[in-house]
Amino acid sequence: MRICLLTTPEPDPLQDFLLIGFRELFGENCIDHPKKEFLYEDELLKDLPIPRDYVEIELMNGDFDLMIFGSVPRQKGLIKSMVADSLFESFHAQPVFLDPLPTGSVMKETYPFGPTFTSSSQRLALVYLELPPCESMYPSTQEELASVVEMARQFLEEVTLITGLVVTN
Repeated sequence: MRICLLTTPEPDPLQDFLLIGFRELFGENCIDHPKKEFLYEDELLKDLPIPRDYVEIELMNGDFDLMIFGSVPRQKGLIKSMVADSLFESFHAQPVFLDPLPTGSVMKETYPFGPTFTSSSQRLALVYLELPPCESMYPSTQEELASVVEMARQFLEEVTLITGLVVTN
């Protein structure tokens, strides 16, 4: 299983926790693109030698199983342009969108298919996650890290339910 998490540069606990959990589960098979620099500088993630130069080509070649948009509100423009350019059909990875609202209201404004998109396309999924509690903004104990990894596992279970894609590590 290879995962491409399309990130935004600023701190965003939802996408950051998911990235931390995926990195624990999948190691270098989870790529953050672009690289979420502050997570490495603060040593929340181990800096692995992951090539990021050809991520778009790898998405088109089918080298990734999941393509996760880390923040629907912040990536609205990117998603709209990908829809306009019919890029989702070009990518062989399963697109998944993280929306901070359980109703998917931000995504509904961006993409007309509704919260799970099953009515118009089996290839798209919108997942809502609840963040595990942490004393500080990010996990700092083994117990908190275990909660973040469990959140990532729940995310993958939800993706499997919505899309039928079997996700394993």
